[in-house]
Amino acid sequence: MKISLLSRDEIDRSKWNSCVHYANNGNVFGYKWYLDAISKDWEALVEEGYGSVFPLIWKKNWLGSKKICLPELIPEGGIYSEGILSSGRIRHFIEAIPKKYRSFTISLSGQAKIPKDLGLQIEKQANTQLSLNQSYEGLKNGFSPEFSDKLVDAETLKLQPVSNLKPEVVADFYRKNSLYYNKKNYFAYLRIMYNCLHRGWGFSTGITDAKGNLLAVSFFIYSHGKIVNFLPVVSATGQKAGAMPLLLNLVLQTHSGKPVILDFNGFPDQGIGAQEQFYYHISR
Repeated sequence: MKISLLSRDEIDRSKWNSCVHYANNGNVFGYKWYLDAISKDWEALVEEGYGSVFPLIWKKNWLGSKKICLPELIPEGGIYSEGILSSGRIRHFIEAIPKKYRSFTISLSGQAKIPKDLGLQIEKQANTQLSLNQSYEGLKNGFSPEFSDKLVDAETLKLQPVSNLKPEVVADFYRKNSLYYNKKNYFAYLRIMYNCLHRGWGFSTGITDAKGNLLAVSFFIYSHGKIVNFLPVVSATGQKAGAMPLLLNLVLQTHSGKPVILDFNGFPDQGIGAQEQFYYHISR
């Protein structure tokens, strides 16, 4: 297997995106435009013919040494391949990581066959997903009592949905209300959302109170048969009023019966009946 190290500018964008699009473990986080949106400090290992690609996103420590990192906005990345992520393919890529990187942390899908003799630290990670390919009534059967009670609270308080929120509105509300907010990522949020809107791959939605005050928002990304819950956030007032359960319930109502999966992207599922899915963080 021939693997080449390419700078970000040397990558054939069309071939790269095609590999990620058709990869067995493909997701939105692997597209070149997404990687460029979050960092300029990356290069890649590419299998001949772009059958497999491996972005190497790096940063320097205080001594100037480089290490491969897993950015906050890429929970699941790693090696993308149109073939099976066999132990042999993973081994070839791991061994091809340049020696200039003193350490690395990457992620691999739960189906990956990880070699056990490379001295790697392997941590199992959990995410929650919910298949929407059933009726809304069927989905409701999976709601927890607490989730159902919150929907009643939201109806009693006459909360209202709003759509087509501008990315700046979503990002600013996230900045003010989310414990996960990182100011270094603010413009990355905007670049990602605008890229998705330009491609017709995303939508924003929110919940307001009866007076029009925003209580909860999220931006959702369509990719690889999934709806990724990208930036969910609720204010303290909205939390008490059931704004986030109402927002998620609207997504279920509009997408039920479709062959898609709602991916919570590491965020709590609010008691909606989602199932755990696993992947791995690999480090050395």
